[in-house]
Amino acid sequence: MRKNIIPMLAMAFVVMSCDSMEGTLQTAEELTLQAKKTGLFQSGTREIKVPAASYTAKLSPTSETNINLEFKVNGKDQKIPFKIPKGTRLPEVSGKLDILSKDSGQPYDLVANVDTQSSSYDFDRTESCVVRYIPTQRCITTPSSRSCRMIPAHQDCDNRGRRHGRPGSGSQPTGQVCRDVPAREECVFRPQTTNCHIAQVAVYGSQLVNYEKITTTRNVAVDIAAAGRNVGQFNHSSSSSRDIALRSSDCR
Repeated sequence: MRKNIIPMLAMAFVVMSCDSMEGTLQTAEELTLQAKKTGLFQSGTREIKVPAASYTAKLSPTSETNINLEFKVNGKDQKIPFKIPKGTRLPEVSGKLDILSKDSGQPYDLVANVDTQSSSYDFDRTESCVVRYIPTQRCITTPSSRSCRMIPAHQDCDNRGRRHGRPGSGSQPTGQVCRDVPAREECVFRPQTTNCHIAQVAVYGSQLVNYEKITTTRNVAVDIAAAGRNVGQFNHSSSSSRDIALRSSDCR
């Protein structure tokens, strides 16, 4: 197994900093924080006490200038807003980000550290492949068919005889002869047809393909600090992997 930091490769796998990050929050002492009010038609914040304990938490950006730390305190959902300067982004591969108390609106500083590690190993997998193509005649036969329609009864009339009028007045028909045509069925017969063409038919085999599996893990640790000492920490970790084909044997 190979294990090392690959910054450019990690860029393709890391969770973007605009996404929520789920993790754990561990507090070393009771914290006093400003939480969003949750009552109907209420806005602003209120002070809450957070006992020293371990919590399931989530860090969720809500805008370009705010990020919420969300977790339950005594069974109630709490959202702790931290204001951030516009344009602030958490490092995607590695680095450090400070959000100071004087900017965040909370009595604590946040110090985020990002570290990305990549590891890889090779493995083989047998896969299907095409050995060759064989020209083969394919034929499609359309069976004979017969379709019919009913022509309703009607009259068929002809003009018979003409007489001449005054000059310039044109000819006038002298009478009309009509006959009754009974209803009848009219049918069309289409004979059977066969159309053939040459198709390239694949002959399948197998081959051994060698892959490299690359796994990238991004770790985010956010220290909660007061007067230069850590009083809590939020931790998040996410991993992703992909397979890259390196070489293959002959298809047989």
